[in-house]
Amino acid sequence: MLANTAAVQAVAVRPPGLTAANFWQPGQAGRLASTGPASVLVREVRGATTIRISGPDRSGNPFEVVWDRPVEVVWDRPVRGAVPVDPGIEVRATGRRLVLGVDPGTAGPR
Repeated sequence: MLANTAAVQAVAVRPPGLTAANFWQPGQAGRLASTGPASVLVREVRGATTIRISGPDRSGNPFEVVWDRPVEVVWDRPVRGAVPVDPGIEVRATGRRLVLGVDPGTAGPR
């Protein structure tokens, strides 16, 4: 368990090298951080990492989270490079850590 608060709920499972986090508000969980609402899944396998990001949708809740503005997701691990496969994701920094800009309202590849 990396976090279990009103702002962030996250777990890491090693092996198989999975980290999953729901950021309901800006926050940090282990090596992941987000400047706003986001659901993040990180999979690390043999030196390659895949990061999936989506909105943390809720329904039927008066405290519904709305994913309506860009957020930054940070993975605090050294990264030599990144290849975005979604038009709504921008690689903002690599090197000491990976910083991704996420534009909500875009649909990723199916």
